[in-house]
Parts: sequence; C-alpha cells; structure tokens
Amino acid sequence: MSNKSYLKIPPLIGAVLFMLMLVLVVGIFVLVIPLFPFLLLIHRYLKKKRLTKWNEKYEGTSFIIYPVGNEKAKYFEEFVLNELPDYVEEVSCYGNYYKGFLDNNKLSELYYAGGKGLPVIGKVKDGRLDVKYLKSEYDYMVKTMNDPSRFSKRLLDGLDKL
Repeated sequence: MSNKSYLKIPPLIGAVLFMLMLVLVVGIFVLVIPLFPFLLLIHRYLKKKRLTKWNEKYEGTSFIIYPVGNEKAKYFEEFVLNELPDYVEEVSCYGNYYKGFLDNNKLSELYYAGGKGLPVIGKVKDGRLDVKYLKSEYDYMVKTMNDPSRFSKRLLDGLDKL
C-alpha cells in the first residue's frame, strides 16, 4: 500500500471553486472583448496617418521599377536608365528586395493589382499607384536588340498618359 495522501476537497467547495474560476474567465472576456474594436480603430487611424504623410510627400511622383542582377537588367541599366529625365524616381528590384522610395505597403498594392513583371512605370495619384507594365515591350526590345531610345520614348509617353 502506498503512503500517498491526497487532499480531499468536499464536493461543495469544489463546486464553489469551479464557479469562481468560471466567473473569473468569463469576466476577463467580458472586459477584454470590447477593447478589440477600440484597438482596431487606433490601428487604422495610425496606418491612415502614416499613409497620408507618404501620399503628401510623393503625390504626383513618376517612378519606374526595374530589375537588377541579370543580363536583361544590365541592358536596361546601360541603355534605358541613362535616357530617363531627373523627375522619374528609380526603384531597383533584385528578387524581393527593393531599393527606392516605395515602401512595402505600396509595393504589395502593386502585386495585388496583378503584377505582370518588370519594368513597371507609374505615378502616385490621390494616394494610389497608377501603373503600366512594360514587360512584354521590354522583352521584345531586348530580344530583337531594337533601338533602346524608341523604348525610352514609349516609356516616357506612358508616364505622360498616367
């Protein structure tokens, strides 16, 4: 026979302890759940404030996102970037790494809009990114070794239309 002794709680005290624990857990939920909408409002307000500052800073900015790190990218950097005017912001892309003025929220907005590859030209208008994908035209230019200044002119015309 073992010498283990267990603490025996009378059934009435056990029921009272169970009820106290239940009331405590339910009480915590009743107090915490109303805070979630309030916290969500604060989160949305801060996000909107941050995006508003970004929109004010970059409103009307024209930009180009171009790939780096492969043969086609070298062709782009060598021939096309040199012909771009100074008012066009350049954003380089190496895989998932971007270097430029666009933040991750705006880049994800590009992808959700149905990204079709790089290069991409665009303009910030009313806090939105109006973009045009030029991958097929660029691939054709590289494949045929066509005149890069013609592609650059088409790129600038596209920016003016945005």
